[in-house]
Amino acid sequence: GKKIAAGRGFTSAGKWRPSKRARGSVKVWRCNFAQCPAMLRAIKYNNGSCCVMESTARTKQHNNHIERTRGVPGVPGEIRALLSPTKLALGPKRCRAYLRKQSMSDGVPVKLLLDAPTDDARKLRSALEKLHKTFLQKQRSEVMTEGKGGSFGGLSSTLEKYERDLLEAKGSFNEHSVFLLGKPLVVPETGRVTYAVSTENLLLNAYRQTQFGLPPMICVDTTHRLVIEGHCCMLIGTMSVTQHFHTIAYGVCSHEDAEAHKFVFRQVVDAVNVVVHDRAVKKQRV
Repeated sequence: GKKIAAGRGFTSAGKWRPSKRARGSVKVWRCNFAQCPAMLRAIKYNNGSCCVMESTARTKQHNNHIERTRGVPGVPGEIRALLSPTKLALGPKRCRAYLRKQSMSDGVPVKLLLDAPTDDARKLRSALEKLHKTFLQKQRSEVMTEGKGGSFGGLSSTLEKYERDLLEAKGSFNEHSVFLLGKPLVVPETGRVTYAVSTENLLLNAYRQTQFGLPPMICVDTTHRLVIEGHCCMLIGTMSVTQHFHTIAYGVCSHEDAEAHKFVFRQVVDAVNVVVHDRAVKKQRV
């Protein structure tokens, strides 16, 4: 049937709620354009399948989506609908570069609206920066306990929300979900912070590389140019037979020493073994 991407032109209008009639959970999505009544209805059935249905009622159809009028505050819905959460996270400059390559539904290039020497274009660029900042603040509030920012307690509470067991309990875990590998090392007395994160798909790169008859080739580099709250980032990956680099995991550490490397390596090795074993038991592809 017709594919409808709810994450592109639609935004969530509530939480998943159980429905006996649908024999599962139901969630409603609304069109991103201002004052547009179009809706989608997503259903997750108890048997694991799902479907997305578009409203067929006359009162729930898309309107003309025209919002490019003077004096409209914020980002017009016709431009906002072009921005997925992934694009909003890029940052204002990269987001504008992406939008300059896009066009409106009537064929008008967005570049003309962004780069025009007018006050409206300046307000639009400013609104995009504000939209990006609001998006990041919303993301931060979802994982950071209010009032604990910049503290070891806030870091610990944030890392707990990325534990695999919690993500699976919330139903938001898949092979591309970022999760915490093992227990993090957070010692407030010495200021030591060390932990590793990855996804199932990235962890499997370590196993796949050994299937070509070559010994494991692990590449590790720690950079202090890319930092997270002052902590350096440790990139761990492997090389394939075609000389391409494949990421396995990321480590974050406050001290680049032997202890930090041993801790991160042990977390990664244990996580790879668990993922490979679980997939073998479930007879899933590795």
